[in-house]
Amino acid sequence: MSAPLALVVPAPALAFQAVGNGFAPIEGVVQVTFSAVRFPDGRELVGADDGAGQALLFRAGALGASQEVWDPKARGWRDATAVDLSQLGGVPILPPTAAGAPWSGAFFAVGQQDKSGAPWIQPATAASPQYRLRGAFRGERAGRAAFGLGPESAPIQFASAAAAAPLPLSVPVPDLDSGGRYTLEGASKFSFAAVRFPDGSAMTVADYASAQAILTRRLTAGSASELWDTDTSNWRPAAGADLSQLSGVPLGPPKTVDGPWQGVLVGADIQKAIAHFPQYRLQGVFRAKRGVVAAVGVGPQSAPIEFDSSDEGNRLEVDSSTATITTRSAPKASVSLQVDGSILLKPALGVKVVVAGDLEAEHIRYRPVSGLPKKDLN
Repeated sequence: MSAPLALVVPAPALAFQAVGNGFAPIEGVVQVTFSAVRFPDGRELVGADDGAGQALLFRAGALGASQEVWDPKARGWRDATAVDLSQLGGVPILPPTAAGAPWSGAFFAVGQQDKSGAPWIQPATAASPQYRLRGAFRGERAGRAAFGLGPESAPIQFASAAAAAPLPLSVPVPDLDSGGRYTLEGASKFSFAAVRFPDGSAMTVADYASAQAILTRRLTAGSASELWDTDTSNWRPAAGADLSQLSGVPLGPPKTVDGPWQGVLVGADIQKAIAHFPQYRLQGVFRAKRGVVAAVGVGPQSAPIEFDSSDEGNRLEVDSSTATITTRSAPKASVSLQVDGSILLKPALGVKVVVAGDLEAEHIRYRPVSGLPKKDLN
């Protein structure tokens, strides 16, 4: 019987969502791919060649320890030098689905145990254990069998995503509608631009765990900051509070990938500002989960917000230095007491002075529609 043709097998490429300092997540999946596997003459191995592949799993339990290989039938780790690797099973690797596509498979760390009942994959402690994968491929050409073992992958170590520190999200400063000039009676709208993962990708609805804005206030210039607790509907000291654990104003998700997260400030105990206090500020707190990897971010505070009453826009302000009375809202009208004792009544541009009642005057001087000169009404 002729010896099998020697297939040329490349090293596998491994891809996963890293947790901690580059660890593969035990709760997640490791994608395993192989570029073209070839016969000795250079032709690619494909499914039509009865091509089949698998990835053998190796481990080094400690630095300097001898290498072991996983035997699925024996449900245990065996000395790699004492086993015929061509007879072992491994992670199934599927043939390419199109020309130029790789062989691919998925390796799950959870779900299997050795014969003693212990998990077959262990989280790393002091850089051990380390695991590697190695391709084993079979095929047939013109009735002649072919087999090849490839080189090992780079080492990987595993860690629990649940126990790992979450990734930091980049949360922007909130954008305040109308520049943060809110009224007690109106809808106080605000928004956040795209929130991003460390790789620069935007947090989307698919990643969503929670999105909210925390409201803080200072009653006076020298007072300590307080924050609004939506769970208890009360203000509480902000010092020492873990903002990532608080419930705040919920935010609506973006309608596009890079669209804004939007919120409306309602239900909080808000007071009208007098002499610029109380002052309020908003800041975003976002939580996300991409695959098995958690992420959290607390953003910077907004510019100070002062609340007014919508009725205030119709009240009058008196400027004692010029003896001028003006309305606070635009367009402005004014009544001025002149130094010569006269009174100047000036409406906004294009607006009339309307007298809703009888008008009594000693003398009236007016400008006719035709223009100057002014005339006296007799």
